[in-house]
Amino acid sequence: MALFAGLPKGTVAADLAFLVDELRGKSVTLPFSPNSYHPKPYAYITFASEVQITCAIDISCAFHDKALTWHLPSDVTQLCHICDRKNCSPDQCPSRPKHAGPKQDQPLTQLYRYFKPA
Repeated sequence: MALFAGLPKGTVAADLAFLVDELRGKSVTLPFSPNSYHPKPYAYITFASEVQITCAIDISCAFHDKALTWHLPSDVTQLCHICDRKNCSPDQCPSRPKHAGPKQDQPLTQLYRYFKPA
């Protein structure tokens, strides 16, 4: 089994079927996050033998113009869930989206200011 990281958001196993066929893999599994039930940005691909895994890892692949990287299943705990790089901390990831803070509804804010108690 090998780990394929760097998948775009919203990728499902059916999207990778052609890639698994070209790599001569037996099956593909995309794990889901237990908190949000969204698919994680990596997939497990099983192969019939270690020789096939070695041959597949030597091939560089891309999916929807995004480069994919190969990893061993033991590396999954070291992958960043935001950028899929090894040994990157999600708290300090440069690809982490910046949040502007809580959104305030302008009409409600104006009403609150108008009727604000003294």
